[in-house]
Amino acid sequence: MCSIAFPGIKLIAQDPLFSQFYANPLYLSPSFAGASKMGTRISGNYRNQWPSIPKTFTTYNLAFDHFFDKIRSGVGAFVLRDVAGTARLSTTYYSFLYSFDFKMDELWHVRPGLSLSYMNTGLNFNSLVSYSEITQDPVESTEVIPLESNNDIDLNVSAILYRDIFWSGITLSHLLKPNLYFYNENIDKSRSVFSSVKYSLFGGYRLRLRGNLLKYYKESLTLAFLFEKQKKYNQMNLGAYYHINPLVFGIWYRGIPVMKGNPGHDAMVFLLGYQMTDFINLGYSYDLTISGLSPSSGGAHEISLVYHFKVRERQRKPQALPCPDI
Repeated sequence: MCSIAFPGIKLIAQDPLFSQFYANPLYLSPSFAGASKMGTRISGNYRNQWPSIPKTFTTYNLAFDHFFDKIRSGVGAFVLRDVAGTARLSTTYYSFLYSFDFKMDELWHVRPGLSLSYMNTGLNFNSLVSYSEITQDPVESTEVIPLESNNDIDLNVSAILYRDIFWSGITLSHLLKPNLYFYNENIDKSRSVFSSVKYSLFGGYRLRLRGNLLKYYKESLTLAFLFEKQKKYNQMNLGAYYHINPLVFGIWYRGIPVMKGNPGHDAMVFLLGYQMTDFINLGYSYDLTISGLSPSSGGAHEISLVYHFKVRERQRKPQALPCPDI
């Protein structure tokens, strides 16, 4: 969400949202760094939200991560850019991640992780319309010169508990509470979403329907959830993936109708994924809006592409998390 007023800018922001959050795992949790089935991957994501409304939200992401078996550590990096509104309000993340895999026994693992981000916001002030331009009434100028962009750093920490058929994790975001305002005075900074920690709880369970125990699942059903809390806003995603090689079908419900002060019924998400090879996964999802905004907004289109590098001879595959990567 983004709200802008001029003069005396008021900025209320929200972190970019992805429906295919397991196809963008480094953004969801730094504990996913190095947690792919092959140990090394590149992923790209594109989201166009409410395309029927001119110049709303578009988000791009490019990520890389790798697992070092000798030190049981995963490292990663991603660049994410989110652009919104006619004033082209933009937020760019440059993030670096680290995770460590603790093997508790033959089945259970714990992966703590952390990420450090350099963040930049920018705004095209020339495209804003002031109050006096609309009403033709002069207003007293505050003579405060806005910044065209602002920068700060941020820190996220996380942990995941998992085994071959189950995972559950938590991420705490914005621990450094970055200041990304365009005015440095006369602003209630507590209203910014970045002024408080965001909590993300996620997890799931995978049921094997068909396949050899020594090979990748040929047919499976995965049940999963993602709950996020940021200031007074809460959001729940509940869904399932049905995988029958090489296709993945998914359906998700997003919303919390039983909690006051939240959007209630938000969207139904429909997903189709295709495993092009053993190393390339392609996904497309569509968000069907079921809130008061109505489907006339155009919903949201999202595309993901994940490439897993082939494991070389004598190189051991890491213990991969069972969650889907679409």
